Amino acid sequence: MSYSPFLESVRVELRTKHYSLKTESYVDTQRYLLAHIGPVDQ
Repeated sequence: MSYSPFLESVRVELRTKHYSLKTESYVDTQRYLLAHIGPVDQ
C-alpha cells in the first residue's frame, strides 16, 4: 500500500500517547478503508 502522511501522523500520535500496540490496528483499518473506498469529500 502507498505511504500516507496522515496515517503515519495518526500512528505517531498513538505511540506518543503510549496507546497499546493493538490500537494501531485501527490505523490499518483506516488504511484499508481509504484504499478500497477512497477519501470522502465533505
